[in-house]
Amino acid sequence: MLDESSYLPYIAGKLPQGPWLVISPHPDDETFGLGGALLLAAEQGIATDVLFLTSGDLGGAEGIAAIRENEALEATRLLGIRDVSFWRLPDRSLGGYASTIDRLAEAIASTQPCCVFFPSPVEPHPDHRAASVIAWEALRKIGFAAEPWSYEISVQGPVNHLVDISRVAARKREIMGIYASQMAQNNYLDHIMGLNQARAWSLPVGVSQAEAFYAWPKMNKPLNAVLLEMLSHTLGVDALPDIMTKVSVIIRTKNRPKSLREAVVSVASQTYRDIELIVVNDGGEDVEAIVSDYAIGSIQRVIYQSCPTQVGRAAAANAGLEKAQGDWVMFLDDDNSISPSHIATLLARAQQKPFPRVVYSGVRGIDAQGQELKIWNAPFSAARFLRGNFLPIHAVLFQRSLLGTDVRFDPSFDIYEDWDFWSQLARKTTFVSTNEITAIYYLCGESGTQEDTQKWANARLQYYAKWIPLLTPRELNDFLVEANNQEAKVIQMEAEYAALAQRYQSLEKALEDKEAECAALAQHSQALELNNKDLSAARQALLASTSWQITKPLRGVVRAFRWLDT
Repeated sequence: MLDESSYLPYIAGKLPQGPWLVISPHPDDETFGLGGALLLAAEQGIATDVLFLTSGDLGGAEGIAAIRENEALEATRLLGIRDVSFWRLPDRSLGGYASTIDRLAEAIASTQPCCVFFPSPVEPHPDHRAASVIAWEALRKIGFAAEPWSYEISVQGPVNHLVDISRVAARKREIMGIYASQMAQNNYLDHIMGLNQARAWSLPVGVSQAEAFYAWPKMNKPLNAVLLEMLSHTLGVDALPDIMTKVSVIIRTKNRPKSLREAVVSVASQTYRDIELIVVNDGGEDVEAIVSDYAIGSIQRVIYQSCPTQVGRAAAANAGLEKAQGDWVMFLDDDNSISPSHIATLLARAQQKPFPRVVYSGVRGIDAQGQELKIWNAPFSAARFLRGNFLPIHAVLFQRSLLGTDVRFDPSFDIYEDWDFWSQLARKTTFVSTNEITAIYYLCGESGTQEDTQKWANARLQYYAKWIPLLTPRELNDFLVEANNQEAKVIQMEAEYAALAQRYQSLEKALEDKEAECAALAQHSQALELNNKDLSAARQALLASTSWQITKPLRGVVRAFRWLDT
């Protein structure tokens, strides 16, 4: 459900950049609608032009058009308007005529305003709504060279920008009074100022009056289409709360109070807020206090069941299923956790076509130090699933309506009971991935001994003894094809590894050769440096010798004779 910020700004905004062009259907709409903002704009040096589309000749007795025009000239002078234009189109006869749109497009292109203001498209007066379409289509025609902004005149409309006019509200009221010809028609002073007062409702307490605007996106669509898209957001399916479906989360636990607490906290922290938590204690120490203390937040209902003696993983899971009342069910073992968006992400995918009854997310496997060791995040393949379970138990969310006498955890399985359970569901419906990683699997604590390895191998044989006879010829063929494909991939990877190993050896040999070459060059450089030092020392000794000093005049004579010879 949408919050308040989708409907009203809660902070007063600044005036948009100038210059401005205000499209006013009649003389007075500019002052009634955004007189306060115009006064503030004049204070800030924002140049503003006003274009009056109609003469307003139906707003009173004969000759009213000229009266209203004079009133507009005085009002806009006091508002600090730079330039005023009167198109004098017939009152109550505005429409989306191509000629009017073209004329306005040319006017906008020639004056080059930064912002164009036009009446809100939900105004009751037909000229107000027509003016909004004319302005919008003119802006579309010139590729939205200016920012489109709508303003309110008589009723509240779309708003995403509120301007605090408290300081100039009294001045606005005075200028509105200049339209004396219209005050005889309606009590505009109180009604318009009442609208401005109502618009301050969401702003801080110090704001008494505000004018409302909507800064429109520059979308190359008709204005009614853009308006409908905007209204579908605030008045559509997100406007009111849905009747939320309940999700049951089943945690099996035994003698791991610390990790159980972390698992429960990860459920309580879900952004989806209608969760039923079922904790089945499989004959371990009492942890009901931990569950009751941390089952808060998004957990709306808690069921704690303690088995007097250990019943096993499959039986504990079935006990949880018997208690579940949610429309959707998932498991979370006490040594794993889910991210805050996990359930919301799964449900969001379940609500998309083809509306799957089983959805699953990606899972990140990490060690005790938080290092990533493995990722489970593959699209579902029944043939590949027969080769091995790639769905950690807390990755999957399924509809409770899938359960029945033929879909239960098999008590004969102490290991791979979840693989067997998913296989039962897979024979009834399709599995769909969210392709998002929203859960964590802690990969630690496994013994890795020969006895342990044999135990897992026996469990795999137990799974195949149950499921291979149930395969159809097509399923068996798909399984064999998948196995062959995987074998081919392994062979290819082994060949690639061998090639990489050979390449590594070649590079290693080349590196050794380069290192030897560098060592030889370094040795040669050292020898040259020593030789250079010897030559430098010999030169210094020669220059300092007595014979060099005595023969200096003679060397000068020799150089002179050489010059004469040339």
